[in-house]
Amino acid sequence: MELVDSLRGFALLGLFLVHCVEKFELYWANPTGGPVFDWVFGIFAGKSYALFALCFGLSFFLIMDGAARRGEDFRGRFVWRLVLLLFIGFVHGLLYRGDILVVLATLGLLMPLFDRVRSNRLLLVLAGLCFLQLPLLFRAIAAANGAPWALQPPLFTLDTTMPALTGGSFMDVVRANLVTGQVSKWSFYAETGRLTQIIGLFLVGLVLGRSRFFRELDRYRRVRRTALVLAIAASLLFWFAGPVLLEKIAGPDAPGGLTCSGRWTHGPHCRS
Repeated sequence: MELVDSLRGFALLGLFLVHCVEKFELYWANPTGGPVFDWVFGIFAGKSYALFALCFGLSFFLIMDGAARRGEDFRGRFVWRLVLLLFIGFVHGLLYRGDILVVLATLGLLMPLFDRVRSNRLLLVLAGLCFLQLPLLFRAIAAANGAPWALQPPLFTLDTTMPALTGGSFMDVVRANLVTGQVSKWSFYAETGRLTQIIGLFLVGLVLGRSRFFRELDRYRRVRRTALVLAIAASLLFWFAGPVLLEKIAGPDAPGGLTCSGRWTHGPHCRS
């Protein structure tokens, strides 16, 4: 399917461009910003990451469906491939803590379980629950009520290993990324809601594969146009209302570097 390959290419190129202007995490040692950084992040960051995760779920369906057509049970081999991917990601993560392969491989182990759910509607409901970010909403409510644990700054904003990445030796970088860097990365994915978001995108990709969405685009023409209009409306709403909502929840002096503009102002893995 040429369209799917094109989406994968867009996602990979977008991620590469984002990491380039991010200087592969070193940008956050001195986050000065600028038009190139802002435009690259604005155009590619969220879209590329979301497409990459969605294509992961779609690829799982394509692999499993192809094996089923041959009369094979591919679940065991799929898990083994994820183990290999996890190992590659771990080794890469010693050099570059922003590696996402470890996250994708770990969460991908859930896919054989979700594949047993035959109802696409139920899978979409589960995906919707993931997108609602219930754990983050619970924490926001707890913080608004003064719960000490909820008012603590995110763990990834407290990372102190940046000097090792900017001025240390090769072994200093490896030691910094071996434990602290991985903890910081998983903290970022968990405390910004990306773990649940990735699972939701996996499920959407699985449903798109089952429904033959990319193979029968004309059949879904009205659905695609409706989704585009809703996406544009939601984007505009959150773009203008997001900072206001964040300020009401956290206040302008919120701990952890969250300002009323809605941006994390320090620490590695800072994101708007």
